[in-house]
Amino acid sequence: MCLKSISFSSYKRFAGSEKIELAPVTILVGKNSSGKSSVLKLLPMLETSFSGLLKKSVIKFDNDGVTLGSSFSDIAYNGNSLGLSFCVEFESGLVIRVSLLSMKAEGDVIINEYSASYQGREILLRLKKQNDTYLYICEGTGKEYSVDSFAGFINSQVLEELKCPKALWFGGVKVDYIGPFRQSPMRAYSYRGMESYEKVGLNGSAAYDILYDSVELQEKVSAWYADNFSGTRMDIKSLDKGMYQVRMQKRGIPFFVNIADEGQGMGQVLPIVVRCFMPDDNTVIAVEQPELHLHPAAHLNLAKLFACTAKELNHCYLIETHSENLLLGIREAVVDRENPLTEKDVLIYFVDEDEDGSAYLRRIEINSEGDLSDWPTGVFNESYEILNEIKNKASKNKVE
Repeated sequence: MCLKSISFSSYKRFAGSEKIELAPVTILVGKNSSGKSSVLKLLPMLETSFSGLLKKSVIKFDNDGVTLGSSFSDIAYNGNSLGLSFCVEFESGLVIRVSLLSMKAEGDVIINEYSASYQGREILLRLKKQNDTYLYICEGTGKEYSVDSFAGFINSQVLEELKCPKALWFGGVKVDYIGPFRQSPMRAYSYRGMESYEKVGLNGSAAYDILYDSVELQEKVSAWYADNFSGTRMDIKSLDKGMYQVRMQKRGIPFFVNIADEGQGMGQVLPIVVRCFMPDDNTVIAVEQPELHLHPAAHLNLAKLFACTAKELNHCYLIETHSENLLLGIREAVVDRENPLTEKDVLIYFVDEDEDGSAYLRRIEINSEGDLSDWPTGVFNESYEILNEIKNKASKNKVE
């Protein structure tokens, strides 16, 4: 895992400065529209901004189909033109901070302040206007840097002066963002013949070709289905002209059923299961509501899959969920001695809000006994409250 932490300020509903550290399993919980997805969607934006490919702009609002908004005012707190900032810390020790400014007159977004630090050295640049031209002045030395020296959030000149190897910053943020609504299974697929896939993608559509390419992966995914869906195994059947089908076979039944004819849960979870079993490639796997369309009992099985592969395959998961069972499954994995996940490998962030409606992150840790620190009152206690209400109404009915 190359990415260690992300910080942001004045972003979306977050008025203040927030920091999220990335553990092998990091979980975001909170109520609807609290800001969980906003945090998750930062990752594809950061990947683009650190790709070194942006030349004419600082950030993109749409990154591989993951949309932050359509303008600067959509992503800045209260639409403010100044104050939006991001900080990324890599495991190598490289830290890059970027403060953005909306140039409304020019209709553009520009870096207002930029700092990079590596191995005890730091270079800080501040934007300055001279003779109708913008440039950057280095704090302390007065050295000038042109606006064109930036490619997104990367300033090669600065990083080279810090003697930071290129391998540590170009492509340093790698993300596979899997959205909440995965592509519904098709009756047949046409193999696209790509040399390799690094991502299953927003709607998970690449998972099928990834499976078709690897017999080893097919066996692992099939075994997981069998272990967690009452012996149901997965099979891929090759057809003519590069076509293939994904089929399921229930235990004790001699025939196969096309996955398109199975329940939604079978197909919706497949891209996630495929991604979990893919080899480690220093990618942050961001998953939005992985539990959708699954029976609550299957949420526990999915949690165990995240827990095992996080350690065994060195994966880094950032999971946004509404599932109490998924969280319970992670807690169970921590106390299970047969599972490699420990309390140090899990972080939970609850997205809460102040009295004025501004969002903030509340960090929650887990101990070796599966207990949680600082758990907010009233979260995931709906079942208890409903049962209480049922008993109260039942008692009232008896009196009447």
